[in-house]
Amino acid sequence: MASCKSKAGVQLGLVPLKHYENLCKETMSKTVWWFVSGADEEQQTHQSNLTSFSNYLIKPRFLRSIKQVDTSVIVFGTKFSSPIGVAPMGCLGWACQDGDCAVARAAQANKVPFVVSQLSSNTTADVTKAAPDSTRWQHMQMLNPASLNLDGIREAECRGYSGIVLTIDTSEIHRWFSVEEDFNHPNTPTEALKLLANHMWHGSWHDVQWLKSQTNLPVILKGIMTPEDALLAVQYGMDGIIVSNHGGRQLDGVMSSLDALGDIVRAVDGKIPVFFDGGIRKGRDIFTALSLGNRQYRLY
Repeated sequence: MASCKSKAGVQLGLVPLKHYENLCKETMSKTVWWFVSGADEEQQTHQSNLTSFSNYLIKPRFLRSIKQVDTSVIVFGTKFSSPIGVAPMGCLGWACQDGDCAVARAAQANKVPFVVSQLSSNTTADVTKAAPDSTRWQHMQMLNPASLNLDGIREAECRGYSGIVLTIDTSEIHRWFSVEEDFNHPNTPTEALKLLANHMWHGSWHDVQWLKSQTNLPVILKGIMTPEDALLAVQYGMDGIIVSNHGGRQLDGVMSSLDALGDIVRAVDGKIPVFFDGGIRKGRDIFTALSLGNRQYRLY
C-alpha cells in the first residue's frame, strides 16, 4: 500500500500497488509498458508468481501482548529497517526521468538495500552521488569472457557498493515485448545493452566461482529455482542466493518463485542467506514469503 495522486492531482491516500500499475499503463508508451509489465510466451509463470500466494492461508494468533514491533533485519552485517529491498530493474529511465537515482534516494530514505541493474539508466557515479548513504548492491549478468565483468566489479568497489548480485538465468535476451520503437528511448543504456547482447554468457559453476574469487564483496546468485542448484551455490562458495524466475520474463512454464522457496530454504538449512523475488504486491505477500523461511525478500 502507498499513496499516490490521480491524473487530476487529487491525493488518493493509501492504495494497492495495482492502482499504480493502472496509472502507469495510462501514462507510459505502449513499448515501455510492455517492457515493464510483459513476460515470456503465454505468461504462465508470470501469472503463477502472482496467484501462488493465494494457496497459502494465514493461521492467526491473538492476545499475544505485542507492545513493540521490530521489523528490522541484519544482512551481511548491515541493519535494515525491514525485510524488504529493491530488486534490479533495467532501463528505469524509461519510466522515470531520474531513473535509478530516484529509486536509490527512496531506498536510502526507507533504509533498505537497492540492487542497481547492470542496465541502469544512470552511471554508477550518479547513483552514488544521489544516495551516498544508501546500501547499494551491483547487479550484473555474467559476460563471455568472464573477465569482462571485472570492470563492473572494480567500479562497484570504488563507489562503495557492498555486494554483487549475479543473474544466472539469462543466457539470451528474449524479445517478448513490442519492438516497434526498439531501444530508441532517450534514456536507454545503449552501451550496456550492446555489451550484453554481444557477450552473452553460456558459462558454468566454475566461471561463477572464478568471479567470486575476484572480489571481497559478497556475491549473491539471482535465479536459483531448485534445491540442487541452491546446494551447488553453497558448494561453490556463494554468499547468498535469490529464489527468482526472472518474473517469468525469460522462461515460461517454470514454477512460481514462491512454490520453489520452501524446498530451497530447507535444503540450504541456514548455510547462506536465502532471498526471494517474484509476485509481491502487498504486505500479506511479504508475511507469506517470510513464513516459508527466507531471511529477506525483495520487491519485483
